[in-house]
Amino acid sequence: MSKSEAAQLLDTLTNVAAGLGTDKDKRSYSRFAFSDVSDAELEAMYLSDWLSAAIVDIPVNDMTRKWREYSAPSLDDDQIKQLKTAEQKILLRPKVVDAEKWARLYGGAVILMGVENTGEPHEPLELDNVKEGSLKFLRVLDKQFIQPSDINTSNPMDASFLMPQTYSINGVKVHESRVLRFDGRRLPQKLMQTNNYWGASHLRTAYEQIVDAQSANHTIASLLFESKLDVISIPRLTELLSSPEGSDSLIARFRLADTIKSVNNSLLLDSQEKFERKATNFGGISDVQKNFMLVSSAAARIPATRLYGQAAQGLNASGEGQKDDYYDMISSAQNDDLRPPLDKFDEVFLRSELGEVPDDWSYTFPPLDQLDELEQAQVDKANAETAAIYTGIGAIDQTVVVKQLQDQGTYEAIDDEYVALLEGISQTTAVGEGLD
Repeated sequence: MSKSEAAQLLDTLTNVAAGLGTDKDKRSYSRFAFSDVSDAELEAMYLSDWLSAAIVDIPVNDMTRKWREYSAPSLDDDQIKQLKTAEQKILLRPKVVDAEKWARLYGGAVILMGVENTGEPHEPLELDNVKEGSLKFLRVLDKQFIQPSDINTSNPMDASFLMPQTYSINGVKVHESRVLRFDGRRLPQKLMQTNNYWGASHLRTAYEQIVDAQSANHTIASLLFESKLDVISIPRLTELLSSPEGSDSLIARFRLADTIKSVNNSLLLDSQEKFERKATNFGGISDVQKNFMLVSSAAARIPATRLYGQAAQGLNASGEGQKDDYYDMISSAQNDDLRPPLDKFDEVFLRSELGEVPDDWSYTFPPLDQLDELEQAQVDKANAETAAIYTGIGAIDQTVVVKQLQDQGTYEAIDDEYVALLEGISQTTAVGEGLD
């Protein structure tokens, strides 16, 4: 290695003249370290701090706001209605909301399924044993009330490797097939083992930013008490305060002055005394507060427009980009966090209600974004123009368009009878054209 190369290498590591990378560089002392946040503090944050509660609640409320829509062509309307009624009766949605919230707060939670006549709690739940009416209840338990046990550490080829085989609830072992598991923030395997095989609290990631934002708010609130300060210049003040009699006389004198002011709204002073009022300049404080708001919303991964109800700031700012990104994140969370336990639930729920799981059973989470009347009208116009082009070139029949309008519920007058009548007319026309 040449001297010039060595010099370049050393320059990338330290700069003695500037102090970079040396003991003089304050940045070299910055380190990330593990700091524990107890469950008790997390609970205090959730109960007493609105920002912490919002970071836990808002994403879950958005994930479950429109819930889910069934899709099973083999089921008739009465069966779909039966499933929706049964789901409401067993309180599935509120239970999922609670489980997901406590998972975000503590790092993990489960829903215990009470399935009758399917063996002992510690035994695997055999789905073939689930008969109609077997599912009796759902119970939410956060990670403080349920302990993972019997971790599979022996078979790396098993799907449950390094995952609990059972959970202990007040000394009673329950097989994992009987619980719906909800995790908080996912962790690397080593950290997950350290955390007793649970995820992490979402509040832990944003902890410092939450503290900073709320400290800024409290500091600004305290400054309001100092926004106005009355200053009175008194001759021989030091001399008066040097003796108890002088101090008492001074206190009595201004107590009387304050009384006169409160009665007559005027302040009486000696000719040698001077009075002035100083007001604190709060210019720039609102910008500092907004910066703390933006940092905390970024740490929570919730747009400020949603977390704080804060309108978008800046030139041509609408917040649409942030909203779209947030809705994409919520959609991902629905599929990553809600779908696995719901799929597991449906295996039991459908057998308990229908006796079997339909082969064509599926469900979707409706999109959160809603079009206003103008946007919807523009979409409808574009769809109508596209349909007119396709029917005009003979790519599709007009009955296809009508069925699509029926599925979308665009017009209440389009029912099955109307569609059947239109199909009959279309077929008659087609036969006539063939004869010609």
